[in-house]
Amino acid sequence: MSVARERIVTFGPGQCLIGILCEPPQGAAAPGAPAVLLATVGTNHRVGPNRLWVELSRELAAAGIPALRFDLSGMGDSEPRPGSENELERGRLDMTDAMDALISRGVATRFVLVALCSGVDAAHVVTRDDPRVAAAVFIDGYAHRTSGWYLRHHTLRYFEQRRWRLYFERLARRLRHGPPSKAPQALYTRQYPDVATLERDFAVMVDRHLRLLFVFTGGTDRHYNYAAQFHAMFRRDFRPHVDVDYLRRADHVFFNGVERERLLGRLVAWIAAATLAPAPTAVSAAPTVIRAPTAQRRWLHVVSLAAGILVLLPLGRAASIFANEYA
Repeated sequence: MSVARERIVTFGPGQCLIGILCEPPQGAAAPGAPAVLLATVGTNHRVGPNRLWVELSRELAAAGIPALRFDLSGMGDSEPRPGSENELERGRLDMTDAMDALISRGVATRFVLVALCSGVDAAHVVTRDDPRVAAAVFIDGYAHRTSGWYLRHHTLRYFEQRRWRLYFERLARRLRHGPPSKAPQALYTRQYPDVATLERDFAVMVDRHLRLLFVFTGGTDRHYNYAAQFHAMFRRDFRPHVDVDYLRRADHVFFNGVERERLLGRLVAWIAAATLAPAPTAVSAAPTVIRAPTAQRRWLHVVSLAAGILVLLPLGRAASIFANEYA
């Protein structure tokens, strides 16, 4: 059976950056295929959380699409980048260097960026600004709470069996071992761009005919908790250039093998469909499409919010008082 070809590549200033280039078997490359960039995620090095990037790059290679998984400067096997740029600027330069390196090696001239969590920060900027990017996948990236998020957060989540099971497990541990000595502290915080900035950035991407896939998981339900939340955040309707998947049963780092396999299959199929299909023909500039709520939609919003306030919200708040440790 033919297998992907993998080799170490170094690039960047002084060859300080290190990655693994995963290419299709000899003669199996898809004509005109882009290269997929998979960079460091948080404190994980280039293998990705639970080897996610290793598995994805090999499945992409099997589909005829090369992929480079690499360590950002100062992470994993990559040396720190010379200079005093901040983290976001270093990530942007690292990704730019990765594209330059693959072009010089004749691997590809177009690119797909796939990023998860904090990796989205630099990938977002590069996708917005670099015309060599043809598509991007943002997993558990930027999200802002909406009225729909608050309605579900303060009401419907208290009807989930999983949430109550976890609460009673934590309560049992606390009764056995006592309360924790100190409250947990956040190890890493990020500043999200505001909604207006995100809408402008996504408009720039969409107007360049980029294809975008946003994947959100149940592991980040404190920011994103229902399938339609992405489109509810903005006034502009970004479809059909934007696809949104909500994997409610998946955790943030795809520890569950079933959900990880589901994600991998979706990403390979989406990247192939988005980049190997004929490019869209140029069209004359059209006015921005703004979703104006119809009378029916407004009425449904009023009814749903009233139901939440009059029926579910009191019940949810009572449950919150009882389970405030987990809320």
